[in-house]
Amino acid sequence: MPTQRTLAAAAIAATILLSAWRINPVNVSPTVPHSPTAFAPDACTLLTDADVTTALEVTTLPGKHVPPSSTLGCMWASDANLGAARRVTLSYSSVTAFDNAKSHPNTFFTVVPVSGVGDDAFYEVFKSDSPYLVVKQGTTVFTVRVLNGLKLKAFGLDQEKAKELVLGQAAVGRV
Repeated sequence: MPTQRTLAAAAIAATILLSAWRINPVNVSPTVPHSPTAFAPDACTLLTDADVTTALEVTTLPGKHVPPSSTLGCMWASDANLGAARRVTLSYSSVTAFDNAKSHPNTFFTVVPVSGVGDDAFYEVFKSDSPYLVVKQGTTVFTVRVLNGLKLKAFGLDQEKAKELVLGQAAVGRV
């Protein structure tokens, strides 16, 4: 039987892989064409540690690039032990991925439109996992996700969505 530590490690790995899957550097820059010298956006600049600390209701460590070799994803955590930590992930995505997720039915998640953030946005709501807020502002697309740790009382689905909305609004202001 898997231990909590094994389950937590698997959940973190799945989150990182899902975030990496969403990243497509071709369409992330709203004004600069893709080229070897093109501007590479930095996901860690779209939210502040204070934004994340407020959302998570616990002090967060500074955001770190996920994976470390890329600036297209960032994770803030309340604890260095990620399995126990509340976390926020923010990843750049592509307009194509946004459009595909919004318009093609999927058995893994439900698309729930949301207003009040960006030019267009929706939640990807999974059956038994934290939702993603997916935001399009101009030609920039990013996802925000709040993840509960094992140590603290879990946020409910509505709380996660509300926290992601506030973080998405803050990030749109910095795009």
